[in-house]
Amino acid sequence: MTDVFQALDNPKTLKAEIVALNAMELVDEGLLVDLNKVVQESLDCVKEQLSQLNAIIRCDNLPHVQAKAEDMKQLSNHLVRLILLHPPQKSKLFIYLKCNRFDSEALPAKTSAWLHPYEICVHTNSCNEASWQTEHQQEIAESAAICARYSGAFTAAHGHAESLFKLTLPGKLF
Repeated sequence: MTDVFQALDNPKTLKAEIVALNAMELVDEGLLVDLNKVVQESLDCVKEQLSQLNAIIRCDNLPHVQAKAEDMKQLSNHLVRLILLHPPQKSKLFIYLKCNRFDSEALPAKTSAWLHPYEICVHTNSCNEASWQTEHQQEIAESAAICARYSGAFTAAHGHAESLFKLTLPGKLF
């Protein structure tokens, strides 16, 4: 934490400290949802199945997002379920959640100034055959609706794409 008297000499430092304090207050009040915890809880619910598949899971640090916790849990559960419905047959399942911050400043007006857009790509060797999108149309539509509710976006891959899912949500890394 910066000394207040030193911060008065440097307004940028003071502004950054105020933004950080405001963000931490939102976390403490439950208004920011830690996606790291949400994803971990979803994975914990299917721990036995992941163990049977000898799953390899890697996850970058994910942002805290300004959203309802229940919505983020539902979104995470959808993604994990969709991956586990079609595990690879001849190799270990791997799941990699890669998180990148966009340098774009183009966030919708209703988001806070201290939130930044993050893209979360879900890479996996789970099968996504041609019929995959049709079979899981409802879960994909629900996932897209949840992301849209929070000024985000959701896409599911067609065929052999770089990642199975891409989510874009405004958030803050801590």
